Amino acid sequence: MTSTEGSALGDAPDTRASECEALRRELASARECLARAEAERDELARQNSELFILQQVFSAINSTLELDDILSMVMRGIREALGYQRVVLLDVEGGAVTPRMATEPDGSVEPLALAGPLALDAESPLLCVATGKFELYVAHESLPPLTSGSTFCLVPLVARDAIRGVLFVDGRDGEITDDSVRVLLDFASQAAMAIESARLFHETKRLALVDHLTGLANARQLHDQMEHTLALARRHGQPLCFVILDLDDLKLINDSQGHAAGDAALRTFAETLKATARTSDLVARYAGDEFVLVMPQTGAVAGVRAVQRVLEALNARGIRASAGLAVYPSDAQNEQELFVAADKALYQAKVEGKNRCSVAQSIR
Repeated sequence: MTSTEGSALGDAPDTRASECEALRRELASARECLARAEAERDELARQNSELFILQQVFSAINSTLELDDILSMVMRGIREALGYQRVVLLDVEGGAVTPRMATEPDGSVEPLALAGPLALDAESPLLCVATGKFELYVAHESLPPLTSGSTFCLVPLVARDAIRGVLFVDGRDGEITDDSVRVLLDFASQAAMAIESARLFHETKRLALVDHLTGLANARQLHDQMEHTLALARRHGQPLCFVILDLDDLKLINDSQGHAAGDAALRTFAETLKATARTSDLVARYAGDEFVLVMPQTGAVAGVRAVQRVLEALNARGIRASAGLAVYPSDAQNEQELFVAADKALYQAKVEGKNRCSVAQSIR
């Protein structure tokens, strides 16, 4: 054997060992690449799942203007997309944070009532996500009713430069990651816009049924409620008093003191009428200086006494008024007939000197 051959034989084990080591490194690198690919695949699947849930929620909340439905969809979506055990919606109003709704272990969303509102505390920041200039601080001692002590996060619902509410999430294992915060903010942004749209819709709807000057029901709401009120009276065979009240000499007030004084008198009239009416009564501003008081389960005698109390309360505030009273079923059978009968009685009260109540029965 030559020296060259011996050297080659001696180097063979080293070469094989080197090749094996290289293969091991390549295999380890391949495993790492596979693990990264699997992790990226899992992350992509998770993101796709979140995106799918987000799209479903956004589509659903844009299909309704019912506020509680919107909130329930958002809260269920957060719980499903991010795996939180509990999601709570907090209302923010007038310096207080009040729990409104919460997800239950079965995934349902139910109203949440605590003993009182949570306190705001500018010294104890607990807001994990600050969006620009909007910050919220809640006192530490306020949170035990909401949290089990695990990781939690508070995210504001901001619309029209105001915090309309707060989403509280609790019970997820591990830290709250940047990705989960991003998704929470997406939910919060969409929820805030949907909440604001629903709020504006319901406010517009409410204003369509409310007199803007006095805050009382307007003629439209009066007609809507009278149908139901009369139906109940018929079904149970009970009387109903229908009263038209008129502020005496409103034109004189407007001419001598100005329309601002006239408006103030109308507001005082409305406040007094509402304060003296029963909770079961319907109070409305029908038109101009005319108001309507509807008293279910009330006959003529009790109705007259109630109207006298109203007139006395108005007189005590420097306002004079006349009233005409009609009773279902003795004076009229439907809303139109009640209005005609009460209007005739009101005219009689004016003729007799104003600041009094006249009854339809007495002028037949």
